[in-house]
Amino acid sequence: MTILTVDERRACYQRFEKVLQQAGLDYVVHILPATDSAGDPTDFEEYWVTNREQPTKLFPVMAKGEANAESEMSALAAQALKAHSAIGSDLTYYMVLCGSGWSTGQAASLQSGLSSATQARVLVQTLDEFEASGM
Repeated sequence: MTILTVDERRACYQRFEKVLQQAGLDYVVHILPATDSAGDPTDFEEYWVTNREQPTKLFPVMAKGEANAESEMSALAAQALKAHSAIGSDLTYYMVLCGSGWSTGQAASLQSGLSSATQARVLVQTLDEFEASGM
């Protein structure tokens, strides 16, 4: 899985946060340590929305939608969602596929697999779909 460059990530975060601001959502950003497929340390950001009745977390995926990206993201996301379930967290979890190359078909497949594997309320969208939906 290819992680976006710093400039690509910055542009995606700006688009992502603009949607949150336009929706009137308050949020806190949490940095999550991780390891990429090569075993190198990296980090991800998870947004916790603080002004919705239903607990909501958003995870902008800063990776390109390459052939192997869907399966790698599925494994990482399933691990995170199971951890939330283990602590009794009743939330809605959004994954926003921010890099180039992601298709709506990949998003739907990822959502279906995660929902059945984790029993979580998860919504997976491309960044374009996320912007169009307005959250």
